[in-house]
Amino acid sequence: MLDINHIAKTFNPGLITEKRALADVDLHLAEGDFVTMIGGNGAGKSTTLNAVAGTFMVDRGSIVIDGVDVTHLPEYKRAKYLGRVFQDPMNGTAATMNIEENLALAYRRGQGRTLRWGITAKERDEYREKLATLGLGLEDRMSSKVGLLSGGQRQALTLLMATIKQPKLLLLDEHTAALDPKTAKNVLTLTQKIIAENHLTAMMVTHNMKDALEYGNRTIMMHEGKIILDIDAETKKRIRVEDLLVMFEKAKEEKDLEVFFNTVMYDCETKDDRIVSIYCVQETTEMRYQLYAPVFVDATGNGTLGYYAGAEYRKGSEPQSEFGELHAPQQPNNYRMGNSILLKAKDMGHPVKFTPPSFAKKLTEEQLAKRIHCVQMRDTINCDDSPNPEEYKRTSMTSSACVDYGYWWLELCGDGEDIITEYEAIRDDLIAYAYGIWDHIKNNKEGIHEHHAENYALEWVGALPGVRESRRLVGDYLLSETDILEHKIFEDAVCYGGWCVDLHAPHGLLDFNLLPSDCNFYDGVYTIPYRSYYSKNIKNLYMAGRDISTTRLGLASTRIIGCCAIGGEAVGIAAALCNKYACNPRELAPHVKELQQLILKEDGFLPGFKNEDEKDLALKAKITASSWEQGGEPEKVANGISRKLGEEQNGWVTKPGECLIMKWDETKEIREIRLTFESNFAYPIRVTMAPLRQAQQRNGVPEELVKDVKIELYREGKKTGEAFVKDNYQRLCSVGIGDVPADEIRVIPESTNGAEQAVIHEIRVYAK
Repeated sequence: MLDINHIAKTFNPGLITEKRALADVDLHLAEGDFVTMIGGNGAGKSTTLNAVAGTFMVDRGSIVIDGVDVTHLPEYKRAKYLGRVFQDPMNGTAATMNIEENLALAYRRGQGRTLRWGITAKERDEYREKLATLGLGLEDRMSSKVGLLSGGQRQALTLLMATIKQPKLLLLDEHTAALDPKTAKNVLTLTQKIIAENHLTAMMVTHNMKDALEYGNRTIMMHEGKIILDIDAETKKRIRVEDLLVMFEKAKEEKDLEVFFNTVMYDCETKDDRIVSIYCVQETTEMRYQLYAPVFVDATGNGTLGYYAGAEYRKGSEPQSEFGELHAPQQPNNYRMGNSILLKAKDMGHPVKFTPPSFAKKLTEEQLAKRIHCVQMRDTINCDDSPNPEEYKRTSMTSSACVDYGYWWLELCGDGEDIITEYEAIRDDLIAYAYGIWDHIKNNKEGIHEHHAENYALEWVGALPGVRESRRLVGDYLLSETDILEHKIFEDAVCYGGWCVDLHAPHGLLDFNLLPSDCNFYDGVYTIPYRSYYSKNIKNLYMAGRDISTTRLGLASTRIIGCCAIGGEAVGIAAALCNKYACNPRELAPHVKELQQLILKEDGFLPGFKNEDEKDLALKAKITASSWEQGGEPEKVANGISRKLGEEQNGWVTKPGECLIMKWDETKEIREIRLTFESNFAYPIRVTMAPLRQAQQRNGVPEELVKDVKIELYREGKKTGEAFVKDNYQRLCSVGIGDVPADEIRVIPESTNGAEQAVIHEIRVYAK
């Protein structure tokens, strides 16, 4: 219906007042789409509408309405395709003319003028009928001057005028912004009604995020003349205004970020061992995209992009002879950790019966003897076949003893060779076993364990199984169990891990005689080399998440979400460097030290590596403070390590209100100060569905985080500037200074979010 193809517009080019209003707007609306548009002031929302309306000509790109290219048509020639409602109720009507005369003008929009008598009786009846649909009584005031109407009445009339001829496209430019909240709500309700009843295609600009989510079937977010988010109808139903604010802030932080929700890649184009483009479809809107890039990242978990591109990959276990792994099988096999589904129960406060569905798979206490599913099993479960029975009991109890937890061990691997193509069949079996397990917990009266589930009701059963293992893409290095157990520190390390080598039973739940997991614990952490994050044979392909280059035993540790997350951050930074140097991932190897330093700068952690950023003035400063706690000396903010390790604070520890001073021999124009605060990484946090466990979690901002900070800048003893951080909720806080000349900086943590001590682990200072 509407195709906006990569339009751009710059006003006053070459002048001091030059303004790039639209950078590269690409938007496609199907017939009947109702799109709400949000973004900050100057984001390009109204400019996009004006470009469509022909208020000005775009510099490049094209605009097609219902198959007609209107790119070069003047505004008056586009009028027959469009209906418009402006922010000011006064702009859409003629104040000195009466209601029916205004409607007549709208009715004849786009038509040539004749000497025929003005308003016919038939037209007047039609106007009266349409006015009655507004519910404002205007049908009885058709001879009244429009200038005598209220703002809400006038805007409702404008809306009717804009849609009376059922335009191809309706443009609504903040049409409720000038109205009071109650009137605005009424006009919006009327807007949605008119659009739905007439099956109109519409674009509505608004600053109200609640309205943006409530109305329409799509929401797009603009920033700096580009669309940065496109949220479909299904996603709109699930997100809140708070979620939208987070998306907006994150999108603003990232230059040239564009997000596609519910979009699936189904193929790719390759040439000379490179990925040229990928083909995608947005499942809810059925829009298709072909996306080009110099570098691609496969974070699909299943290695899907790598598979389509022909990347080398592995499945199953390597033999012990290949890498010398302690717990590898003598012969290779195709075992894989299974897919899991969770369930959630709720304590109703009174006995609740449960009748299982006919498809539920029956299970016995004997079959579940190795699966902790009630509290009493803690002391009776036989863990003798675990490498560390007591450790196994401890870790299992913290996560799976509650009857309302969800049970991570409810996993199946399928019967065939490919866990990916079997996904749907595995899901169906998992659901059947989930109801069977709940039936057992609720109704089984045999055995030695009491389940204590009389008052619990099944509240939710998952529909999308979580995947633990599928393809692993092969890079220049495969991380092995040996590397993990030896705590290897690689010269090209870009990520680290610390989870045990956690390998689950080969057939999941159906291995009734085995413990659900075989955990090999060790002390300390290990690193993952850069060479494990890019493809061995596809030149411009990175991987991140579960599909990185590891052996199967290596995957048993690296698959944990925390490790996947920080590996993804490393790959994102690496991809940016590839663009900087116009090179492929393997060719970036000479710049790996720069990559490591950037990771550290963004609050990453690499065991065995310190901040050595030559541009960081803090490393060359003389540092003192008004006070500090033992072990938390002020100079530690520049020791290169930005977190507590063991008993070593690696930061300034003091009381709120004290002052840290940095001095230099020469004046610098200070542009940015980066502060890293304590957030208590040691606090025990477990992702859990159990209300009992959730109640033990800490919600909100960690009390250890510094909340308010004052920064003062001095030159030769005279203050040259100051900056403030208020209501901080982040570990890493970047403060823009604005090129202030200074040879001294004072940092004063004024308050925390509840802790008695204020801790600053790292201060970085950057000049112009």
